[in-house]
Amino acid sequence: MPSQSRTQNLDIKLIQAKHQQAEMRRNRKEDDLRENHPFFDRPLFVVPRESKFRRMCRSIMNARYDAQLRNAHTGKERKVRFKTIHKLLGLVSYLDWIMIIVTFLATISQLFETPHYRV
Repeated sequence: MPSQSRTQNLDIKLIQAKHQQAEMRRNRKEDDLRENHPFFDRPLFVVPRESKFRRMCRSIMNARYDAQLRNAHTGKERKVRFKTIHKLLGLVSYLDWIMIIVTFLATISQLFETPHYRV
């Protein structure tokens, strides 16, 4: 039993050391970028970083379907038909779904093209 807790402690210490090294590398890269690029981490153009317009765009980008298959109050699983479809819809954001659908429709329209007939 003591050897098992010792290996767990070593594992935790190893993970902490790796985390610390990764953070040091990240900070070093950021310092290099700040030194070499004076406008690093500053917004371009006119829109400030914390503007309402930027927050609205960010919310549109991150909006996605929430397939709540469990009741939020009771924690019991809801009876939902086609659970896999609900999970699939929640896989990517709405904007990604729009891009997927447009790409799919463009591909389908190209299937109907021939050298003599273009859609």
